[in-house]
Amino acid sequence: MKISINWLQEYISLVETPEEIAHLLTLSGLEVSEVKSTGPQAENLAGLVIGQVVACHQHPNADSLRCTQVDIGLGDPLPIVCGAPNVTLHQKVAVAPVGTTLHTYTGEKVKIKRAKIRGEVSEGMLCAEDEIGLGASHEQILDLQTDLPPGTPIAEHFKATSNTVLTLELTPNRIDACSHLGVARELRALLNRAIQYPPRLEAFPKAQPTLPITVEVQDHHACPRYAGVVMRDVAIQPSPAWLQEKLQAIDLNPINNVVDIANLVMYELGQPLHAFDYDTIHNQKLIVKRAQAGEKITTLDGVERALLGGELVITDAQAPIALAGVLGGKESAISNQTVNIFIESAYFDPGIIRSTAKQHKLATDASFRFERGTDPDLPVIALQRACWLLAEIAGGAIASDPIDIYPEPIPAREVTVTYHNIQRLIGQAIPASTIQSILQHLDIHITADDCKQFIASVPPYRVDVTREVDVIEEILRIYGYDNVPPTTHCQSAYLATEARPTHYNITHSISKLLAGHGYNEICTNSLTAQRNSSLQAEGDDNLQNAEARKPISLLNPLSDRLNVLRDTLLFTGLEVMAYNLKHKQCDLKLFEAGKIYYQEAGKYIERNKLGIWLTGNIERPTWIREARKVSFQDLNNLVHMIFEQQGISPIHHTSCTDTWYQQGIACQHAGTIIATLGQLQSDLLQHLGIKQAVFYADIDIDALSTLAPAKAITYQPIAKFPGVKRDLSIVIDKHIKFEDVKNILTKANISLIQDLSVFDVYVGDKLPAEKKAYALTFTLQHPAKTLDDATISPIMQRVMRILKEQLGAIIRE
Repeated sequence: MKISINWLQEYISLVETPEEIAHLLTLSGLEVSEVKSTGPQAENLAGLVIGQVVACHQHPNADSLRCTQVDIGLGDPLPIVCGAPNVTLHQKVAVAPVGTTLHTYTGEKVKIKRAKIRGEVSEGMLCAEDEIGLGASHEQILDLQTDLPPGTPIAEHFKATSNTVLTLELTPNRIDACSHLGVARELRALLNRAIQYPPRLEAFPKAQPTLPITVEVQDHHACPRYAGVVMRDVAIQPSPAWLQEKLQAIDLNPINNVVDIANLVMYELGQPLHAFDYDTIHNQKLIVKRAQAGEKITTLDGVERALLGGELVITDAQAPIALAGVLGGKESAISNQTVNIFIESAYFDPGIIRSTAKQHKLATDASFRFERGTDPDLPVIALQRACWLLAEIAGGAIASDPIDIYPEPIPAREVTVTYHNIQRLIGQAIPASTIQSILQHLDIHITADDCKQFIASVPPYRVDVTREVDVIEEILRIYGYDNVPPTTHCQSAYLATEARPTHYNITHSISKLLAGHGYNEICTNSLTAQRNSSLQAEGDDNLQNAEARKPISLLNPLSDRLNVLRDTLLFTGLEVMAYNLKHKQCDLKLFEAGKIYYQEAGKYIERNKLGIWLTGNIERPTWIREARKVSFQDLNNLVHMIFEQQGISPIHHTSCTDTWYQQGIACQHAGTIIATLGQLQSDLLQHLGIKQAVFYADIDIDALSTLAPAKAITYQPIAKFPGVKRDLSIVIDKHIKFEDVKNILTKANISLIQDLSVFDVYVGDKLPAEKKAYALTFTLQHPAKTLDDATISPIMQRVMRILKEQLGAIIRE
């Protein structure tokens, strides 16, 4: 969005420099990315003078050239040969006499010399704007609208047109500042200075209803307000110089007076307008409705568009003539033959306009504003402004009664704000009078102020101010972030009354644990490539599940690499790992908490997940030890540490059905799979150019949220008495896993057994083929005394009896 300082000063008096204005706006949240002077530099115009064409005839030897006589105030006119198509008699032009050095738009310097062009003497040049550095256009010479006499240095003419233009990088929520008046309102609050509204906004010019028009709005949700009026006897012609200069200052090309006035009002007030050729409207009836699928319209860009159905369109009695709020139709466009016009000024639903623009891949100045939310109170005001300008510039007269269809006016939003919360969020007390002044300058009116709280009445055009915290943010940004002194301690406050969700607390606590163990958090894009979902489906040997779960594809993807929502964290994390490995970072411990998305049974599902990636060396080599590669057990220990932190116990292990694991297990609690982990398939890694082993864990945070105990963690002192270890060797069937042994003994609830681990597994010719041997270590400990053999022996006898009875174990002596 470009803002002309000269134009802006029509609404607010500014004594500050453009740079100071830019700094103020940026600090308040309207970032100014560029401050550019658009007026010509006096030194670059040296030697150039105003001339007047006193004679003009066709060159005798060239059809494309004209021979002119130009008065530059020296008595005898200069003979100058010119190739511009717009040179005419009595025209005032920019003349570069012989000896003048031109500073062109491209930065070149050109010295004018006496020349003979196709046999005719030329003692100077009539200049286009690019030839004297004013712009890029070369099609026509400058047509100077000035009363200054011939021979006046041209710098005198351009003194009044020098300007500075600010480029604003508006965020989507600040569409209220997408106009010169909107920026003036902002500066009113920042500078505590009055603004002057554009003239003649209070009423329409006198009407003489002679041209009937009927408007029907069929969808008041899509079009809450629709206003318009007919003007007759409009003379379509170039706009006056002052209007063209305003538009050119903000990089808009003048077209004709009607289109230029519509653009002027839009950039002045922020309200898009559209003008229809009244005589092309069949039966003089307009209908605002949703399009039917298959209807067609040829838009102003000359493209015939097939409507998909559901777009908001303006139709006449026969067919659509405009995509409402986006782009007009070619059939009803203003042309040089137009005499009567209908001007539309409306408020459209932002979501519907955005949908139409995206469906048809259109981005216009009008859709940019409508899809972000314009001011519903502005259509009639903008229409009045346009009518006065058309009457003055184009000679038009109002030929119908003004139309304003607004069945349900949109009210101001009322937001309750407490002074306590203002102080709590800002970090310091601001006087009530200052708060009231700031809000008043922002058009936010205060009602029901009882010294503890007040009700803020927010105008509809402030689409971003809907909550108490938004009002407080408005107060703070105008008061000035720099005016809040820093504190010596870090403190944050928020106004949310609800407790943080369980999954947030779980994720936060796990993240702290992982960070404490040397893991780095990553944050990857929720969008990924379709091939990643295909790899997942290929890697899922549960075909029923693969068919039930489908990825969610984007209708209008940015690229083939970002065309679906991720349905696993795995691949985006592997891409991060591959990038780091290519940059010689080979020892990686990564984790990410994020959402995954998929379709299941016709519904869209999103779940909170935590991914952990591990590769390279778990320990770096030193002078006293060698490097050790990561192993499955490193990841397994970490995952079980997480379960222990969250109070999830007992954990049961089963084989994992996801075949992207070369070796993997699924962890269950209460019949629910809460995590899978294992070593990834080398074929899968090769797709991303990863050549070393990678271990991955996928933890279901949502499952943990439902299973984690609600009670707070309790702590107890470390036992003062030593633990005792006992080893036991058993022979069992090969199909029995250590997990089975552990689960059986856990169910037996032998309280003094604090830990059980396996330190050796034997399979060989000394045992039957269907058997294996486990060497187990039991750790026993009593919190109040030292254990002796008399206490330990009965416990171990009970353990051996359980293993014999339930697993058929043979105890090895």
